Amino acid sequence: MTRAARRMPQFSLRALLLLVSASAVLLASWRAFGPTVALGILIAVLLTLPIATRNGSWKRAYLLACLAVYGPFIVMAAYTQLYVSCSHCKSAAWMLLPYGPGLVPVEVVRRWLDLPRPSDTVWFAVAVFVSGAMVIALAWLIQRRRWWWRALSAAVALTYGTLAAIGILAAIRA
Repeated sequence: MTRAARRMPQFSLRALLLLVSASAVLLASWRAFGPTVALGILIAVLLTLPIATRNGSWKRAYLLACLAVYGPFIVMAAYTQLYVSCSHCKSAAWMLLPYGPGLVPVEVVRRWLDLPRPSDTVWFAVAVFVSGAMVIALAWLIQRRRWWWRALSAAVALTYGTLAAIGILAAIRA
């Protein structure tokens, strides 16, 4: 077996079954709950698929990156669900959860370049792309760097996520 073939990730039957099950849930949720919930489930599937297919340190790095980037937004949505009485705020917090980490950088760049506001679909698609890029970049930093660089990059991502989640919750509540 060549060296390049050994580095290729194995796609097991378990991963295939997880993918098929996730696709079935996605299609069922599209009809039952609408495109917003289905898109949230798709993003959750895309975030968990590398965890199911990778092994060892990449799996840990990716899981830590997902928790550092999305953790504050999950806490924000859970807080809103438990302690906020407005049903609109609850639904908005859960709707923005998949896009949350990328919303602030996308909006800052849009305002900095003085671009017109695109449609919500385009805006959220770009925010999802930026959120995924943040997770992948942080996982790479955690996997490839020294321990102090790992801790620093995870702390910076967690701090950014916490401040962005607080800001988004304040915007929702306003």
